[in-house]
Amino acid sequence: MATAFAALGSSVTMLARDGVLPQAEPFAGERVTESLRETGVSVRPGAEAASGHRDQAGTAHITMTNDEQVEADEVLVADRPDTEHPGHRSRRSRPDAGRLAHGGRHAARGRGGRNADR
Repeated sequence: MATAFAALGSSVTMLARDGVLPQAEPFAGERVTESLRETGVSVRPGAEAASGHRDQAGTAHITMTNDEQVEADEVLVADRPDTEHPGHRSRRSRPDAGRLAHGGRHAARGRGGRNADR
């Protein structure tokens, strides 16, 4: 999804807590990271969101575990499935992630005013 939103003109930052493709051979993650960066995606391996909220204007404010701040118009949350318990939520999912991710909206806005349906 990062490349799709970048292609639509959005500025995309990817927080990759466990790195990109952590279960694959290291060279695969490195090549995908390089490719993402070539398309304009800012990839931050090892970065983990500690908290987040939306202000009254709708801007999402993410605080990472290293206290760095990231601001965004929209947030897409992805987590690996719990393969030990198919059909269950990931153990690392947070119940409030959906509220932050969607903020009551169902479209992601690019910087150029473009809208992309879910």
